[in-house]
Amino acid sequence: MISVIVPVYNVEKYLERCVKSIAAQTYKDLEILLIDDGSTDKSGKMCDDFQQTDSRIKAFHKQNGGLSDARNYGIEHSAGEFISFVDSDDYIDEKMLETLHRLITENDADLAVCPAMDVFEGKEVTQVKEIKEFNLNKVESYKYMLRGDGIPSACNKLYKRQTVGNVRFPVGKLYEDGFFTPQILKRVEKTAVTSKPMYYYFRRADSITTKPFRKGDLDVIEAYDKCVKQVKELCPEALPYAEFRYRNAYFNVLDKMLMRDDCKEIPEYKQVVKYLKKHTVQIVKDPGFGKMRKIAAVALKFSVPLYKKILLTKQKIYKIQ
Repeated sequence: MISVIVPVYNVEKYLERCVKSIAAQTYKDLEILLIDDGSTDKSGKMCDDFQQTDSRIKAFHKQNGGLSDARNYGIEHSAGEFISFVDSDDYIDEKMLETLHRLITENDADLAVCPAMDVFEGKEVTQVKEIKEFNLNKVESYKYMLRGDGIPSACNKLYKRQTVGNVRFPVGKLYEDGFFTPQILKRVEKTAVTSKPMYYYFRRADSITTKPFRKGDLDVIEAYDKCVKQVKELCPEALPYAEFRYRNAYFNVLDKMLMRDDCKEIPEYKQVVKYLKKHTVQIVKDPGFGKMRKIAAVALKFSVPLYKKILLTKQKIYKIQ
């Protein structure tokens, strides 16, 4: 059985699409755990209603503790041999769990992965041109997750229960996947992969990633600082990939800082800019960064306003595409 854990908090607009996509899976041996994390809209009642329509759906209600706490609650209350996470504003291809289950069992893998496809208000975006399946060893798994279609997200994956083990999400932290996934990789010897995007990641206008900087955004730097240290110790061959993710975390933080008019008043602002300027050469040489990001990094070396102008141009192009 696969336990599908869905944290739910004030998503009445998106929840039905999410739950229906899981219930419609071609792989039928499921339990679907809807963890209502203290919702104040109709989401909690919707969870109860869904429970009445499908015996595989289980609704749980708890005090608000955040995404990490809700996922951890789901793990503790799950019974499946396999575990998967789906966020309540996302949805999945009807064959995703069947495909990942086949891959993980046929290849005796610890983890199975598919790419995620970005969705912007009904418009799907993917760069994958060729569909193939393959296996990765430990070193390759680190590289794929840190700089590849695997992405460090906890979703778009199927885990054996023993792979998750006692690993849990950090309560009270943002960017929880950046803490969780490296801990999972410690326990992975083989990853089975399909290159077909089967997880649909909905980019909400009011999501954490689209909001201006707040103190918790620094958690992403902390997460990948820990990841770099872990990779140095356990998998030094993948260190350039971990360093890419760490530097990219600084870019993510700076981009959010620049969304605020008072960015220069943020205590960590100068430190973030200084770090990126110091590593301009490494960023330009790193194949993980795209052409536009490299141009922006060089611009940052000379002028923050010029960097911001390039950043806004990049965002505009991305939305058009």
